[in-house]
Amino acid sequence: MSSTKTSRREDKKDTKAWILTIVFSPYKAVENSMDCRGFVSKKLAKGAMKREAWRLYKNSRIIQEADDKYFKVRSREIQFGESPGYDDYRREFGFCTIKPLKLESEDSGDEMPSGMEI
Repeated sequence: MSSTKTSRREDKKDTKAWILTIVFSPYKAVENSMDCRGFVSKKLAKGAMKREAWRLYKNSRIIQEADDKYFKVRSREIQFGESPGYDDYRREFGFCTIKPLKLESEDSGDEMPSGMEI
């Protein structure tokens, strides 16, 4: 019976996860590639953010050959690419961010509009 009480308490406890979002825009691409991964700790998410940003940055021939390439590291975000002053499809760039996420263990209780079903 004590294990049941323990599991019920754990279900009610708020759980936090960390989400890593990876975005990369290849040269002349119509759409960016985007990937998200979840981690149980900020430390794991931060390590993955650094590795993924560095991998994309180093594996891009276009970025590596650019005279004006950049790799900007912040606490929860890394931006990288070429031609930082330009905003068009003819450049390669990307970014990685981490954000905390609270996992919910109970229904929010919000009502669905009529006619909406999942």
